[in-house]
Amino acid sequence: MRHFPRLRPDRSNQGVSERESIHVCEDEVATQSVAPNPIRGVPVLYLERLIEWPSESVGMVLRVMPKLFTNIRSASVKVSYQSEPRLECSEFIDLLRRSTLSARRPVANEQIMQGMLDHADVIVTARIEGKLVGVSRAITDFHYCTYLSDLAVDEAYQHRGIGRELVLRTHLEAGLGTTLILLAAPAAREYYPKIGMQRHESCWYFPPNPNTVH
Repeated sequence: MRHFPRLRPDRSNQGVSERESIHVCEDEVATQSVAPNPIRGVPVLYLERLIEWPSESVGMVLRVMPKLFTNIRSASVKVSYQSEPRLECSEFIDLLRRSTLSARRPVANEQIMQGMLDHADVIVTARIEGKLVGVSRAITDFHYCTYLSDLAVDEAYQHRGIGRELVLRTHLEAGLGTTLILLAAPAAREYYPKIGMQRHESCWYFPPNPNTVH
């Protein structure tokens, strides 16, 4: 059982809302039918009740509810994860464009993108009702090191734990005895510590030669 805070509508016209705690069975919450979220992820069935509440309470609810319902939204949609070494290049490119990763990958060059898939050692995907919503692509020797080159999640499905699950499953496929390494995109620097990864201060690389012919 979990305790979810709920504000009781103020019917005294004194502008003060009482707080109460309600007990919700996690299994019941996970199977609730949640309508599309028009305001930062807040289910419609809760928004309909806000009209009765004082304005200061409504503001707090709209700030807090998206976090409360993140797990509920994830649980109500079944995500399937699998190893897909034969992932179609067109699907891969389409997903990168639906994520923020396409700006840093040569998605306009299908030959390079196909080569990235053909020579990858581990490709793990996340799908919802067959639709590709996440992918992790890595190169590894399966014994010592694993380089996670690409981690992409459709922007419409981010903040649901899909990225974390892809990283964990990629490491599992490559072998938990290997060190998993990645280069974080600027916007994701604060994300990886949250899923338990450690920062490495020394990283050196040669940039690609733009004159190289593939």
